[in-house]
Amino acid sequence: MASTFVFSQDVLVKISPFHFLDGTIYATYERALNNNNSFALSGGYRLSDNGDEYGWMGEIQLRKYIFKPAINSSSESSLAGVYAGLYANGKYFVEQYERYYHYNNTYSSTNHDYDIKQVEGGVLMGIQLIFSEKLSLDLFAGGGLRDSQFDHKPIDIDFYSPDRGYTGIVPKIGFDIGVSF
Repeated sequence: MASTFVFSQDVLVKISPFHFLDGTIYATYERALNNNNSFALSGGYRLSDNGDEYGWMGEIQLRKYIFKPAINSSSESSLAGVYAGLYANGKYFVEQYERYYHYNNTYSSTNHDYDIKQVEGGVLMGIQLIFSEKLSLDLFAGGGLRDSQFDHKPIDIDFYSPDRGYTGIVPKIGFDIGVSF
């Protein structure tokens, strides 16, 4: 029964190349539902700065496929086409900052850790193309509202959109590549 769920027709497993630039591995599992709908579960882990900064993230998306463009009309997958959807995610990060001190013409510094907890939700639109019934390319854009909470927030650090730690409206843009099962 589990293998039927995981390896059924109209299932995609994707990775996000953008996230590698930030020291994060991020993967998505998308499964078709009925009536041109699907859900996608994503998760990632960030490890950077020699392991001193790390974090995890998880996301769920609900998508509605609206139509198949002419460039991908040969694909029989219900996961191909232009879509609109909703997303919600949660993230947790441990970050580090360095505070510098000046005393008697001497400079010194100390490292401090702080935790960031984020919750975000919003809308997105995109196009997912499936080539040779196996390879997928998912391009998307959208945005949402993010709330960030801190443990031991550094007083002298300000966060701007779309930085980790920012609270407010944030963009969501990217692409995933994957394979179909």
